[in-house]
Amino acid sequence: MPKFSQASASLLVQCHPDLQMVMNEAIKTIDFSILPSTIRTIEDQKHFVAEGKSKTMNSKHLKGADGFSHAVDIWKYPINWNDEKGQAELARYILGISDAFFASGKIKNKVAWGGDWKSFVDMPHFELI
Repeated sequence: MPKFSQASASLLVQCHPDLQMVMNEAIKTIDFSILPSTIRTIEDQKHFVAEGKSKTMNSKHLKGADGFSHAVDIWKYPINWNDEKGQAELARYILGISDAFFASGKIKNKVAWGGDWKSFVDMPHFELI
């Protein structure tokens, strides 16, 4: 059974508990990494916008009023940036967990995937909605 590395685990605990619950369930079946860009400062976000990797300064990667990031960036392990099919399969699995946990009341927020966006496709990105 896969499990998070110490680096991934230390990033995930900075995310909203609903994201933690979904990701902790998903890692039991599919191996993936939490990317270092998950938790961002305003300076980090300015950099991502300037590079075109983000389109907003109102990112859910910034710490919210509740003290958590409401977004997480992940990629299927081992990391192969060209494996968009594998990433899409991981995303569908995560979205299924999110739907099931939301329906059962385990989480209060559903998860959306940036790979489903029409205007700006962001394959690593998952956020609370």
